[in-house]
Parts: sequence; structure tokens; C-alpha cells
Amino acid sequence: MTAFDEIYRQHLSSVFRYAMRCVGRREIAEEITSEAFVELFRRFDRIDQAQLPRWLFTVVRNGATDFW
Repeated sequence: MTAFDEIYRQHLSSVFRYAMRCVGRREIAEEITSEAFVELFRRFDRIDQAQLPRWLFTVVRNGATDFW
């Protein structure tokens, strides 16, 4: 298992719950959550892992703001 896989497993449920609280629609929350993890994957070598899950929550909040 890679470091990314471990982070994904560790934070997926809390990031999704936060997205649900932000948008209130399951399909949108799933999309925003997926986008957050895709962005993490793209930048994985540049993200300070000590900033997780806060970094993911910020990406979700920004995605929810864009949605609204």
C-alpha cells in the first residue's frame, strides 16, 4: 500500500462527511470529495502531510463555495 492509499483510507470518511455538511447533496459531496483527493494525488510530493486533513478540508470548502 502506498502512502497516498493510506492517507485516502484514513481521511476519506471525514472528508466526505464534511463535504456533505457543506453542500447537503450526496452526489455533489461525492464529486467534491473525489476532486479533493485527485488534487492531493497531483500535488502529493509537494504537500506537507502534517497539514492533512486540514488541507483536504480547505479544498472541499473551496469546492463547496464554487458549487454555491
